[in-house]
Amino acid sequence: MEEQRRVLNYNLLFLCVMKPLLCAAGKEEWISYSQWNQQLQQAFEAAYWVSGDDPNEKHPDLVHKKGIYKDSYGASSAWCDYQLRPNFTIAMVVAPELFTVERAWSALQVAEKKLLGPAALSQGSMSDMVYCGVYDNALDDDNYNLAKGFNYHQGPEWLWPVGYFLRAKLYFAKKLGEEIYAEAVTLVKNVLSQHYTHLERSPWKGLPELTNEKGQHCPFSCETQAWSVATVLEVLYDL
Repeated sequence: MEEQRRVLNYNLLFLCVMKPLLCAAGKEEWISYSQWNQQLQQAFEAAYWVSGDDPNEKHPDLVHKKGIYKDSYGASSAWCDYQLRPNFTIAMVVAPELFTVERAWSALQVAEKKLLGPAALSQGSMSDMVYCGVYDNALDDDNYNLAKGFNYHQGPEWLWPVGYFLRAKLYFAKKLGEEIYAEAVTLVKNVLSQHYTHLERSPWKGLPELTNEKGQHCPFSCETQAWSVATVLEVLYDL
């Protein structure tokens, strides 16, 4: 075990100190982190933005929502790239420079309409073909998409991503003017009020891991989870 820890530490150290390796046209070339950063910024939206009318879109037949960011790029099942999920909101907070303001706002508006529940963000849109918003870890039948809680990532509303969503709304709303920012603040406070109410009533005095669709209680969710509270605290800081 100790030897495994040392190997892991050495590998992490290697990743921290080595420069990125660029492979192109069969050649390997070391580039600086600033170059890598620049290339990421130039390539991100070209690869991830779904406009619905891009002639270079690899699978235009799979586009079913416009004005969003792909959840992945080059997934083994191509349709998964085009699923609407809340993960892009995390990137918006961590690396907002990857996003143009207008496109970011468009995607956030779609997420608000399609993913936002009373207190959390759904892991998939209700129109998604594998969506199921009720998480039942005790279900043991022949339904592959639901049995033993297999839909954990396909519909239940998770608490911790909502913190990133709300922070992203505040960040990009501020760049669009005072009126839009004021509306965003109202939305943020409305969602936070749901958390406040839950905290008052919860014997755990914490926020849960997730809820079922439309904010319904999920008996298979952890009743209090650190990262659910942590991301909400960060929203309060940004306010």
